[in-house]
Amino acid sequence: MIIAVPTGEGIVEEHVEFCGRFMLYTLASDYSIETVEEYEVETSADDGERTPADTANELARRGVTHLITMRIDNDTVHMYHARRVCVVRGAAGPIHDVVMAFAKGMLDDAPLPENKPEIGNFAKAV
Repeated sequence: MIIAVPTGEGIVEEHVEFCGRFMLYTLASDYSIETVEEYEVETSADDGERTPADTANELARRGVTHLITMRIDNDTVHMYHARRVCVVRGAAGPIHDVVMAFAKGMLDDAPLPENKPEIGNFAKAV
């Protein structure tokens, strides 16, 4: 299992759609950490701008199976699901703590309410 977490100075970046830097955690079958690497998503656009599709495509090509993030709109979630990447929303805090909480089954998906996209139900890593 490869988990991608958008990073901003060691914490979960608030908005994944245009984030280009991720921490990639490879977990063994017992959910122990095998490897950790920082990964910069490349852009395919001539103008150098990164789109959400660029990010989803690149992470899927890297073999990412799970994306853990703070906020992500429903259209982008569907884009990741189409690439067979599970999305866990509502994570906040230090990346390593969030990944460990996920590995221990202590981090649940916290989708944004359909009628109030600006309000999040943020899960905290324990």
